[in-house]
Amino acid sequence: MNKKTMLTGSWRIDGNSPDNAERISMNGTVPGHVHTDLMNNNYIKDLFWRDNDKQFSWVEDWFWSYEKTFVFDKGESFSKHYLDFEGIDTFAEVYLNGKLVGKTNNMFISYRFDVTDSILNGRNTILVKILPCNEFTKDKTYEKYNGCFSSDRVYLRRMQCTFSWDWVARFVSYGIWKNVYITSVKDAEIDNLYIYTHSISDGFATECIEIKTTRYNAKVSDIDVLIEDPDGNKVWNRKMHIYSDLIMLQADIRKPELWWPAGYGEQPLYKLKTTITDENGLVIDTKETTFGIRTVKVVQLIDEEGSREANKTEEVREWLKTRNCDNDRNEEAGMSFTVYVNDTRIFCRGANWVPSDPFPSRITEEKYDNLVKLARNGNLNMLRVWGGGIYEADAFWNVCNKYGILVSQDFMMACGVYPYDSDEFIDQLKEEAVYVVKKYRNNPALVFWYGNNENGMSDDFDDPTTNSRSFWEGAILPALLKYEKSRPFFPLSPFGGKKNISLTVGDTHFANITEDFLNRDFKDYLVSANYMGRFMSEYAMFGAPNIESLLKFVTYKDLLTNNMFEYHTKDNPYKPEGYPSLFEQNQIMADKFLGAWKTPEERVQKLEYTQYIVLRAALEGARRNSFYCSGLLFWMYNDCWPASGWSMVDYYQIPKAGFYGFKQAAKPVITSMNKTDENLEVYVCNDRLTEATGKMNLRVSTFDGETLYSKQENFKIEKNTTEIVYKAPLCELPMLDKNVIVVCDIEGNFEGTRAYYYGDMPLEMPLKKANVTLEIDGDEIKVTTDNYARIVELYGDGVFSDNYFDLLPGETKTIRFNGDIKEDLRYTWLNR
Repeated sequence: MNKKTMLTGSWRIDGNSPDNAERISMNGTVPGHVHTDLMNNNYIKDLFWRDNDKQFSWVEDWFWSYEKTFVFDKGESFSKHYLDFEGIDTFAEVYLNGKLVGKTNNMFISYRFDVTDSILNGRNTILVKILPCNEFTKDKTYEKYNGCFSSDRVYLRRMQCTFSWDWVARFVSYGIWKNVYITSVKDAEIDNLYIYTHSISDGFATECIEIKTTRYNAKVSDIDVLIEDPDGNKVWNRKMHIYSDLIMLQADIRKPELWWPAGYGEQPLYKLKTTITDENGLVIDTKETTFGIRTVKVVQLIDEEGSREANKTEEVREWLKTRNCDNDRNEEAGMSFTVYVNDTRIFCRGANWVPSDPFPSRITEEKYDNLVKLARNGNLNMLRVWGGGIYEADAFWNVCNKYGILVSQDFMMACGVYPYDSDEFIDQLKEEAVYVVKKYRNNPALVFWYGNNENGMSDDFDDPTTNSRSFWEGAILPALLKYEKSRPFFPLSPFGGKKNISLTVGDTHFANITEDFLNRDFKDYLVSANYMGRFMSEYAMFGAPNIESLLKFVTYKDLLTNNMFEYHTKDNPYKPEGYPSLFEQNQIMADKFLGAWKTPEERVQKLEYTQYIVLRAALEGARRNSFYCSGLLFWMYNDCWPASGWSMVDYYQIPKAGFYGFKQAAKPVITSMNKTDENLEVYVCNDRLTEATGKMNLRVSTFDGETLYSKQENFKIEKNTTEIVYKAPLCELPMLDKNVIVVCDIEGNFEGTRAYYYGDMPLEMPLKKANVTLEIDGDEIKVTTDNYARIVELYGDGVFSDNYFDLLPGETKTIRFNGDIKEDLRYTWLNR
């Protein structure tokens, strides 16, 4: 049987300054990064506290080495011994017993070095010498190649965002960031397994299997290929003589249990198990993978003349002209972008995933599980792995498969002009593409690929001069065509139309909402619902984390000024001269929405809630127009460091206000309202694959609780459909101004939900002081108010079932909490 000898754990780390005048020697950990070991050994302080990181930028300029001595038994029956590194960051020379056995230059891929002749019985020493990145970039030029936020990164195959971005500081680190081990091989090994669903029909599924092996001698005889269902029962088996290093099989499975996205069905996972035996029946090697039975496609239909879609396209284009928005200069018909799983169209409700730590070696399986489970519980069904981060660990994919979270995967290039005419760079990308495709292709959660992020979004989709064309045509497409047969590929995100950032053709990114609020005096603050794309793989809006999270990385005094807010929000250096910073934009919007702040607590709450308003309105608007719009992915889901910016879940895994706004708008069945020139329209959106039946209760009331108008209606909505269930003529309603609130509740064979419509800007609400009280019973919290309570916010080290909600006069709301409830649980509301 082949053997794996782990070399993780304690290593010796040595560092030398560029001039050799200073030296550090310390005990370190593999997997790990230099920065984390420096913190653990007290050479540097907490890099996330205020602006501490600025003191320790020297780390990236030093030369570092990792060394480990170990005892090894070569044995007598092994044909080969390999030294396997799953990940090294980034430029390294690897020595075994003083002999150079290999070099590395790419953080994203694994490396295997043949050490059969180098490794000894008994005592061995591995030395990994790591060169700083600036040794590679010091002679580079940037006239042709450059990147947003930093240009040196475009030459380097490592995590791009940690060269700094508009949401994270610069943390260029080094280290052996994944597992390292010796693989001892007898006569053969199974290199890779690939299984995908070819078709589903007539009560069975056809699975295609490819098995790649390497054989070292003729003793290798047979392979056993077994498929088990989610309960561990054998549903297909084939035993055969190995006739080639590449084995291709077809497995037909009766009564397959289909894998579905969250909210559309269950996520049953099958197992493919393979075993190689020798001529005596002894096991040589085994390998297994999980998979789901499902089909996927992205449908891009051209709008038919006179259709609902064509009319909406014209409406969107005309509206954009009033906004001086240059996102769309198309004149031809619009085109959809709709994900289908198992031939069922899916409305994608989700967000963009970035690395959850600048030092990814310390992202635990528990953290992946917590974040992805939180996404599912927040009614997200899709994450996009953004192209400036990393190819995430198996633990990430395992939980996405488990929880039914669809994933679109970028190749790791973002917001830059990379060395498009460099054969060396393209060859490096070819190797990376093959590695990535083969590693992730079995995951049912993975639904399509992007070639990069925004490296051509201002070009037209068919522009032959787009710089990144050489990458997807020369490196990525060949890997996909050879090794991946079941998913769509798009050259970049966004992609489609003229420009690629078009809202009416294909996939788009949208980050212009703040311009509306900065440049206009709004009465209709729900304008975010009007920006409509066919598939919005980025829709950006920022907001602060709650005050308890903020105080983990800044002082209370910092909340009175802008300095630390600015530092932990970062900024876009390419904005027009004199344009407000990202944090200033957030502050302006908070002031316009909710009025000027008086205390730090009030300031933070208002900075939080801007994100709630925009995200909820945007997703409700998108769902009212499904499937003209087939998805909205918020920028962004999680944070890479403690920040006060874009994410909907902060670095400490605490949901921000935007998360709760998104959660309400992303329920499988929701109601929402839209005011036209003549009517107040009430919508019910049903994303389930069963019909929704229930009752609508619409009422217009004062903030004191006096009902001025009410209407009840029964409804039945077909599966996967959105309909207007009631139109209230404005001429029959009280004046929808600052003195009234419209509330619509629906209940039925689904979780009940509520929508609000305010007739004016939120700061104009004539609110009396409210008295809000809590009653705690086990893991439940009952929240009660006497008068209308605006933006009730609960604090706790855990996740609430709802937060940042309003309460009507005399109303009690029950909240569940998954953490430890303390008797002094903190809470606040705006009109205290």
